[in-house]
Amino acid sequence: MIQLDDDERTLLCPNCGGNYLHQLSAEVYFVDREDSDTGNAFEISKSYVRSVPMINNPSSRRDGIRIVFECEFCDAAPSLTIVQHKGQTFASWELEGE
Repeated sequence: MIQLDDDERTLLCPNCGGNYLHQLSAEVYFVDREDSDTGNAFEISKSYVRSVPMINNPSSRRDGIRIVFECEFCDAAPSLTIVQHKGQTFASWELEGE
């Protein structure tokens, strides 16, 4: 579940509930067609842009986005994922090791 603070606009860390998250990088995946394992995928940060393998796509069937954060309050590096599946869009957190 995506947790937001009381104003319902600030993302909260899924590990500790802290509201000071900083974006480290973003990965963007565009599949050639539905259920394809080919397409274009890139990771972008302050210091680089690079191609990444489609196998890392958070969506098993369509396009996906992963934004990696760091939290000021704990050691977590949560990733916010946005994926398409059967015409719907889902947002969720991933924590390393889960």
